[in-house]
This record gives sequence, C-alpha cells and structure tokens, in this order.
Amino acid sequence: MLVAYCCGCRFEGYKDSFVDSKITMVPVSLSILIPILNEEVLLPRVLASAKRLGVDIYILDSGSTDRSIEIAESFGCKIHVGKWGSFAEKINWGLNNLPLQTVWVMRLDADEYLTDEFVAKIAAALNSQGENVDGIMVGRQIKFLGKWLRHGGMYPSAHLRITRVGKARYESRLLDEHVHVPGATYKFSADIVEEESKGLAIWSRKHIGYAETECFIHYNELSHEKTWRRLEGAARYRRFLREEIYDRFPLFIRPFGFWFYRYIFRLGFLDGMPGFVFHLLHAFWYRILVDALIFESKITHGASVKKSHSI
Repeated sequence: MLVAYCCGCRFEGYKDSFVDSKITMVPVSLSILIPILNEEVLLPRVLASAKRLGVDIYILDSGSTDRSIEIAESFGCKIHVGKWGSFAEKINWGLNNLPLQTVWVMRLDADEYLTDEFVAKIAAALNSQGENVDGIMVGRQIKFLGKWLRHGGMYPSAHLRITRVGKARYESRLLDEHVHVPGATYKFSADIVEEESKGLAIWSRKHIGYAETECFIHYNELSHEKTWRRLEGAARYRRFLREEIYDRFPLFIRPFGFWFYRYIFRLGFLDGMPGFVFHLLHAFWYRILVDALIFESKITHGASVKKSHSI
C-alpha cells in the first residue's frame, strides 16, 4: 500500500543533512504521530527527518502559542489541537481517533529524528512482519552536549514505538507510561536519535516540570501500585528497579545510589564530560529535586503541590 506524500513542502530554510540524504525509498504502510507543545525550535528537524519516508504525519498539539502550527502546516502535516490530562491520554486519543489509513503507526517525539539507517531499512522490516507481530521495538541513541551517550545504561535501550494500527494502548500514567500490544514484538535493527538542542536552561526547566508531576503523583498517592509484573522485557526490569528498590530508599539518600549506579557501576564516566554533566543532572540533580518537592509537600500539607495536571 503506497501512502500519500503529505509532507512534501518547503523547509523554511532549514539546513540539515536530511535534505541531501540520498536514500531509495520503498513504499511503506506507516503513519507517524508527533505530540507537541511549543516546539518551533525542534519541529523543523524532526519533520525534515520524517518527511523522507513519504508517509502521513499527524501532529497532536496541546495549544502551542509559538510558530509550531505554522511550521507543521508548511510541511503539509495533518494537525489536531486539543487538551489532554496526560501524555498517555493524548497518545491514546490519537491512536483511537485519528483517521489512520495505514497498517502501522509510529510515535516520534519533537526532540527526536530518524537515522539514515532507519529510513533505509524500515520499509523492509515492516513489510516482512507476519500478522502475529503487533509491535516493533526501536533502539534510541541519546545525544547530550553533542555526544552520543553509549554508557551509563543509556544504550542500547529499545522502546516500543511502532505498533499495528488498532492494537496499541498506553498505560494510564502521568509519567513513564508503557505501551501494550496483544501480539508479539520484533526488535528493529536501526535507531532513532534523541537530541535536545534547545540548550541546558530549557532542558532544566522541562525537568523541573517533570519533577513537579512526580511530586503530584506521590502526594496524591497515584504511584503506590506495583505495576512491574504487568510488563515484559526491559520495561519490566526498569519498572521493577524503580518500584521494588529505588522507591524503598529514604528521600535524599536514593539519588546518591542512583547516580552511583548510572555513573560508576554502569560506566557512565566513559562518556567524558558530556556523560559527567548528564548523569549529574539527570541521575542526581533531578532526583534530588523530586525528593525536595516531596519533602516540601509534607511540611506544607500539600499547599506547594500543583492542583491539576494537563498536557
């Protein structure tokens, strides 16, 4: 099935290696779903990357006030604007309500893009799957301060990103949601890349928002259920570590253990200065911030906790 080339529009002067990439395309029955909110900086890169597949690209926007919608329109994308209670609710709405006319659908975030290897191989990989396969696991390369982080548990890290239309459902969680499919999954041999290029200040502000959400979850007792047994593979292992080990440690002690596990035990130090900064911020500063907000919520009897969550 050959799907329409809905993103064959101008690049608004965007300069990137994607434009000059010489890859022979094979028809692929795939749609791409990109959730956004004020992503005018990153959106041209991800759209220029995804455009090479020649597939339908759907944008789920949560009310952007910057040029995100204008940029998406310039790439010919199909745009839906709304307000959802969580990221999982947003993606589930898209999977259930968008007029997807393909066999497969892929979620791609605004701070990600497709590698040349991914573009070259994905059609053959999808076209070769039997009816028993409902999901495709995709590897993710994390680039931070210009460096691909290969250690500290950052790689390889496969995530279920491509699912058969009508088969996927995201967990009803505010953070760290996992996607379920009824059938088998297949591990694709190529990666996508996650690279936040807005700068450390914006990266930090985004994680402050995540920390506030974690505090909201903890204070409202939304995270006490043990869910790791419902998962499989690497997702089950990661959730087990979080629910059965990390969450049992006292506040302000557990970030030290998590940083040691990532940076020392999982050899994060081998990624040089970018690895040092990443793990110091992501495995220590962020976790300390979460614990500090939880502690504050206790001494203020919830007055410091945000009152609602939406995206």
